[in-house]
Amino acid sequence: MRYIKLFEKWGINKELEDLTDEYITYIKNNPGKNDFNFVFYHELGNYLFKLKIKELGGKTEGNITYEVDIVNGKQRTSKFLITLSDRNDKATLLHELKHFDRIIRMGPDDGTIRKSLKWVNFIDNDFNPGIKSIFYLLNDDEFEAKYHGYYSKIDQYLEKNLIENPTREDVINQINFYLKLPECDKSYTYWKNNVYLKFSQFGDEKYIEKLFDLLINGEITPMIIPSLNMRELFTSVKTYIRQKLGIKTKLEKQQIERAIDVIEKLVNKNKEKYRKKFNRIYSIMVDKYVN
Repeated sequence: MRYIKLFEKWGINKELEDLTDEYITYIKNNPGKNDFNFVFYHELGNYLFKLKIKELGGKTEGNITYEVDIVNGKQRTSKFLITLSDRNDKATLLHELKHFDRIIRMGPDDGTIRKSLKWVNFIDNDFNPGIKSIFYLLNDDEFEAKYHGYYSKIDQYLEKNLIENPTREDVINQINFYLKLPECDKSYTYWKNNVYLKFSQFGDEKYIEKLFDLLINGEITPMIIPSLNMRELFTSVKTYIRQKLGIKTKLEKQQIERAIDVIEKLVNKNKEKYRKKFNRIYSIMVDKYVN
């Protein structure tokens, strides 16, 4: 098929998609089974992994976990496990396999951004989901996985809803219609818009200040923002008491403002990169479905 030759150009891994189809088919053919042993066939080797169908509390569609050991001074990954809440969810499985592929190619995730994404969930019980989405714009791995997931779901939708012999406009209109459906993941809205994203759009000043207080005081900060040397601001008992009472020195306020500015610039730089790549899905689908 002609469109397959364009996958590498447009950033879609056709072999990964074919493997996903193979796993999903096997899972569907074994409806009474929830635990599977699969082989992830990869150009760098073959990797055994387990796949488990398990309820994830309604909050997460899927995840991938693995262990990291140090052997002869080098990191070695093992015991890969992918968990899905829906056995028929091809897009989420493709998403997790994209993470798997990246781990194999680039080594274990050292946790810089991934730790921060997990960590921000525990800032408080009602952590603003909009702000959490901004932090995801710091992470190429998360975008790539989401990108492949969108590709899969849009492709499935077009297969069912396109008219026979569609035009370019038909394909584009159907993609836009799908993206507006309630069941469609709206993460794409953070990449697709041309608005400069600011934390103040998602929370009031005190809430944002609280968030960056915790970020600056946390062990992840020096890795995310290596140019900001702020930890010493929080070492004394007096500073700790001021923090608990919500009292900020002028220097602390300046450092918080600097941290917000640095992260906002990183986020918006990535957003533009992701927006351009996300829009390639239109070209992929037009090339696939229009004769």
